[in-house]
Amino acid sequence: AGPQVGNALGSLEPLRWMLRSPFDRNVPVNLELQELLLDYSFQHLGVSSQGCVDHPIVLTEAVCNPLYSRQMMSELLFECYGIPKVAYGIDSLFSFYHNKPKNLISSGLIISSGYQCTHILPILEGSLCFPFHNFQNYFSEELQKWQCPDYYENNVHKMQLPFSSKLLGSTLSSEEKQERRQQQLRRLQELNARRREEKLQLDQERLDRLLYVQELLEDGQMDQFHKALVELNMDSPEELQSYIQKLSSAVEQAKQKILHAEVTLEVDVVDSKPETPDLEQLEPSLEDVESIHDFEPLFSEETPEAEKPVTTVQPVFNLAAYHQLFVGTERIRAPEIIFQPSLIGEEQAGIAETLQYILDR
Repeated sequence: AGPQVGNALGSLEPLRWMLRSPFDRNVPVNLELQELLLDYSFQHLGVSSQGCVDHPIVLTEAVCNPLYSRQMMSELLFECYGIPKVAYGIDSLFSFYHNKPKNLISSGLIISSGYQCTHILPILEGSLCFPFHNFQNYFSEELQKWQCPDYYENNVHKMQLPFSSKLLGSTLSSEEKQERRQQQLRRLQELNARRREEKLQLDQERLDRLLYVQELLEDGQMDQFHKALVELNMDSPEELQSYIQKLSSAVEQAKQKILHAEVTLEVDVVDSKPETPDLEQLEPSLEDVESIHDFEPLFSEETPEAEKPVTTVQPVFNLAAYHQLFVGTERIRAPEIIFQPSLIGEEQAGIAETLQYILDR
């Protein structure tokens, strides 16, 4: 029977599972089905021209319709139907401008409800021009204004970024700081010990390999011995013996370092209390200090006022000010890129130069 469209469908319920649509959320994606819909529409509209549709077409589309979808639709209309021209628009905007009173300003809020999605479109005085957008006639002169500190402070946009108001250093006590330093030191010692063990393991494996090759020489297996020397990139048994001696010494030294590090770590953990000086050893030093005071009156027991620690008032910093994003000249530099692509290093003409080139031709 062929495809059935619109009112040609009889009972809908038995055919619901077979229904196909060329649209996905109001965007045409299946052009084969779209062509069937256009054939059905032109036939029922009574278009009688032969081989083409000799009528201008006004076609509505979804808001922010992808350029690729519009391109494929234009290709279908021009190549398959031979239409003279086509215009695209949004049906809700057409309805707004047609139904609004002529003596009112073109401002309003459009709510366009559909079967699959709903669009809310604000219209402000009928256009997107000033005062809702900034337009700069002289780009270089506008940049010069931003060099003035007062102009910068009055026009810069500050955006507050999220941050944590807690300072780690100020919330920790001296004991907690000391404990953290000890943990970091212990972690560093463990990391160094692990690296030494890994290096020792690699050196031990290489030493075992060299000793195995030396055993081949002692057993008289010369063919396998010379083959192993070639694999090790060595020329003679003397060179092999020299490598064995050096590697054995390095392995022994690494073992001693690991053992010494373990002993040092145990001592640091067990004996963590500071040593208290012997009182008998302090008495001679105190007598020397008293004798110095007798000969030099400047060495007094009282601390002068100049040497006393001065309690300074710590300034209060506004942490929020250090987590802000300032948008100043970027507001006029970013739109200027389409007119001067050289601002971002693109070697191509801007939109004004391109339009001038097209008009000249």
